[in-house]
Amino acid sequence: MLGCGAALIPCLVKLPWYEVALAGPSDQLGLTVTAIQAPDGGHGVIALLVTVLLVGQIVAARLLGLRLPQPPLAWWTIQYVGAAVVLGLLLLKLTDQMHFLGIGAYACPALAAGMVYGGFLIHREGRSLA
Repeated sequence: MLGCGAALIPCLVKLPWYEVALAGPSDQLGLTVTAIQAPDGGHGVIALLVTVLLVGQIVAARLLGLRLPQPPLAWWTIQYVGAAVVLGLLLLKLTDQMHFLGIGAYACPALAAGMVYGGFLIHREGRSLA
């Protein structure tokens, strides 16, 4: 889950979600839009924020050894549901506009699906990364 989440952050920010190339008489004009830009940039921004929070929680608890407060739900449940929310937001963004898709429109949902799978494995084992 940590690997897919860490890879998803730059994917959302840098990889083109939409690409439009217009060939002109002198030069080729193009437009690229990332997942956090319009159209439906709000879905990408929220997915980015949730991903940063999930990765930050795992890094703080596992790599830095910080003791995090116990939330009302178990951390493994929060991780699983958070990853599912990220995937849902990206799929919603994907289905809203399905023309001129760039590499990010394929890579970001795939990484989010990897996060959900990692969250599922953690949830199934009933252990937390906290």
